[in-house]
Amino acid sequence: GNINLVEDRLDKHKAYFSETTYYKSMLESKNKVYQKISKSGGRYLNIKPVADTMIELSQNFQECIRRAKEWEQRLEKAVRLWRALQAKAQPVEDWATEAEGILQEEGDNTEELVAKHQAFFDKKDRRVFTEFERAGQDLCNILDEEDRAGVEESLATLDNRCKDLIASAPLHLTRLMFQGPENIFLQNMDIAEKTLEQQKQALQQKANVKDVLRKHKTTKAFQPVIFEESGLQPTCQECLEKMKVAADKARPLEPEDLEQTLQATYEEHLTRWEQLKIDIEKLRQQLEEVPEQWKHYNQKLEEF
Repeated sequence: GNINLVEDRLDKHKAYFSETTYYKSMLESKNKVYQKISKSGGRYLNIKPVADTMIELSQNFQECIRRAKEWEQRLEKAVRLWRALQAKAQPVEDWATEAEGILQEEGDNTEELVAKHQAFFDKKDRRVFTEFERAGQDLCNILDEEDRAGVEESLATLDNRCKDLIASAPLHLTRLMFQGPENIFLQNMDIAEKTLEQQKQALQQKANVKDVLRKHKTTKAFQPVIFEESGLQPTCQECLEKMKVAADKARPLEPEDLEQTLQATYEEHLTRWEQLKIDIEKLRQQLEEVPEQWKHYNQKLEEF
């Protein structure tokens, strides 16, 4: 059953046998009467049936009391073990709930999320789980087969919940480690592509190439921009390398039926990066068509 049923059964047991002392005194009183009769009238009366009845009654009463005490002790032990299991299960429940929250948490600050993840899963107190398992086994050892099956099922449910969370942690951490450089990469790519598109439109509108280059140099919306020395190419390359490392780590951890793997996401970003470089080269070729500006442009492109 459960602790409520056991506690209720213990209360009823104690209430029923609370009058044991009263019935014991009654039996002792009857025994005294019997002893008087046997001493005074034993020569004239056949008291053997009475003697047999008193002996049997006394023996049955003593056996009943003995068994009642045994059952009370067993019930008290069961309640004690149930309470011990509840006490040991609570920290495990709390751990699982916190773990689920960490695995579901989202945010832009991936460094903070990674640190929080590592701090939580790296400090997992194995003693909490060991004590929970021991408390469950101690309780199961005193239960009958039917009740034990229900307890074992509950124990297995919580145990499997924790195991699933622990098994999910490495992949979650790897995804966070992928997400950090991915965010930086996407920010750089969005600005670079937007800036490149603006310059294409400027050239189509026959803008002065000097103005085009000057706008690149003076863009302050986000760094780096295409023609600045602030490092668009090394930044994106470094992000791609970090994403590749994370994708490689994730490969053996990801389920086989996963629709979008980190490797697939990485390849999409790599393709986008390669396309940006192609578009930059096309723009360079367009600028070369303006003879008085191509040397200046080449110098800036090499810096990029």
